[in-house]
Amino acid sequence: MKFKAFLIDVILIFSSFLSFAQFKISGSVIGDKEVNLKLDVPVIYDLDPLNAKEIAVESNGNFSVNIPLTDRRFIALHLDNDQILLFVQPHEDLFLVINSNNRTIVDFKGSLADENYLLQAIGFNKTPFFMEQQGGKYNYASTTAEEIQSMVVKPWFKEREEKLLRITQSSISQANKELFKNEVRFHALASLTDFTRSIVRWRKSEWRNFQLALYDTVSPNLEEQYHGLQYYKFIDRYIGYMQSKALDQYLKDTTISRLLFFNLSLDSIMRLAKVNGENYVAWLSVKQNVSRATAESYLAQQILNSYRYKDLKSMKILMVDFEAYFSDSRYLPHLRTCIAKLDEKLMANKRNASIKFFNEGNHIKSIYEIIKRYRGKVVYLGIWGTWCGPCKVELSYTSQLKDKFNNKDIVFIYLDMDDDDKEDEWRNFVWISNLQGLHIRMNNEHIQRIWAELLPTEDGLRGLYPSYFIFDKNGILIKEKAKRPSDQQLLYTQLEKHL
Repeated sequence: MKFKAFLIDVILIFSSFLSFAQFKISGSVIGDKEVNLKLDVPVIYDLDPLNAKEIAVESNGNFSVNIPLTDRRFIALHLDNDQILLFVQPHEDLFLVINSNNRTIVDFKGSLADENYLLQAIGFNKTPFFMEQQGGKYNYASTTAEEIQSMVVKPWFKEREEKLLRITQSSISQANKELFKNEVRFHALASLTDFTRSIVRWRKSEWRNFQLALYDTVSPNLEEQYHGLQYYKFIDRYIGYMQSKALDQYLKDTTISRLLFFNLSLDSIMRLAKVNGENYVAWLSVKQNVSRATAESYLAQQILNSYRYKDLKSMKILMVDFEAYFSDSRYLPHLRTCIAKLDEKLMANKRNASIKFFNEGNHIKSIYEIIKRYRGKVVYLGIWGTWCGPCKVELSYTSQLKDKFNNKDIVFIYLDMDDDDKEDEWRNFVWISNLQGLHIRMNNEHIQRIWAELLPTEDGLRGLYPSYFIFDKNGILIKEKAKRPSDQQLLYTQLEKHL
């Protein structure tokens, strides 16, 4: 039945697209046959582990599934909690020998065996050396802007050249060689961007100068047949470069009436960002600076991402442009279906009495004004924001959490930090997500007193979203920095201690 359900799900996802060919993945599992195998086949280009479909493994360890494909692409095989990137192509096949004990693929067979051996050797899933950690700390976090060329960029680009040479010397087709080479190049750039954006602590001017130097000679335009997963990750980072470059030019000459890459005034961009959101402004820069095929895939993926994060407002805003510019797109039927699903959830859950809102959250002086109402119950408090991607990922695990503690003496409180003009968006997200529990919204100014109350001696942890706290049945805070919903059993154990 699981195998049948998998086929139905995959066919439904692709039924709105143009005619597709089949790709067969089969294999055998050695070791523990109870392994949980899932396949993540992107609808457009982005992987989404939450939508990965289970593959039935027979008692002898064998499995087999056909995937509908329109073009070459990268997909992910999930082996329990481990992800393995695979390359697939219409009319081809791949046989995997999986060792479930060490969570590895020990052999590839079939017409795409060479491509997938090479893909594993390239190691897109491997953490770059400059992003490795020891003891919870990044080894290269103290790298300065003056040191980055010698300590990070040169050795990293040396690794890139070694991978490119390996691809050149391989036996795969020339077309696949070009695709893999471009993926290596774009992965190298995106990794450096992520490192300087999220790990090192530089001045904004240092970060901007590095990005400008990194991307000034790089073009986002590439023949469509060479668009892969890493290419679109690069496009996401290239948007940041375009914004930095446009701002850099404007700061040098404030008489510029239309910003580079946007062809709009700065005031117009700021107004559009406030009304339509930053995703819409990002789309405007993409629309004018990449090929039509790239723009179509990019915008479709952003709409699908908004669906994933249950952002109905953003979906509808972006969809207006999508229908105007890509009226014949193969993605349209699927995207329209996604919007209809969120609309349906919104209307249904507005009547759900288990979803409660506390009005005038900014007037709360102490979190204990709320906690004391639930004396006799354990309280699990989550602090989050509708603007926070990781927060929304954690919220996607709440259904399993609540199923685990159904009919137990536990209360779920969600404290959202959003501006006052986001009230409707916040409520709509809660309804669409069917987040049963008590919901409170405070703006950034007023929530600071709650952070100070919850973490009086740990200034560095205040304002980290999402954060979770556990109060015992007497209303006493007994666990700050509690486990997240995605930690599952670790969190369940924390909560069960106090029930």
